[in-house]
Amino acid sequence: MKQLAWYYTAGEWIEGEDLVAAQARPDEEEGKLLSRLGYEPRQQIGSWESAAPAIVVWFRRDMVPRHVLILSDGDGYERVFVDRLPDVWDLLARWAPVIRDGAIVRLLEDLTHVQRRPYGIVEMIARRAAGAARPSSGS
Repeated sequence: MKQLAWYYTAGEWIEGEDLVAAQARPDEEEGKLLSRLGYEPRQQIGSWESAAPAIVVWFRRDMVPRHVLILSDGDGYERVFVDRLPDVWDLLARWAPVIRDGAIVRLLEDLTHVQRRPYGIVEMIARRAAGAARPSSGS
């Protein structure tokens, strides 16, 4: 059974065969798969490591579709295929506010818990910058 994905062009959405999934090897990591198919990561909005939404734009010059947008909701991801750069910018302009707002909400949630933690905001930011896991709300 063919896997389906969304294609976006000139403001129109079309569902079609997922050309990346059709070429995937068993248990192949997404980034390695896209690299093997000639795509390069070009832009990332949001943190792929967090439970918040994120987008990664992949590009290849020689074949269509030229762009693959990987949309993460924190639990999983979807691919959206886009050929024209103006369409990529259109989608980013629409979706970047969702990612930004999710990051703001997460930061505010963290800040409201600072008073109950055994460390302050400087320590919290240092932990996050060092790549430490997000502290649980019970900390």
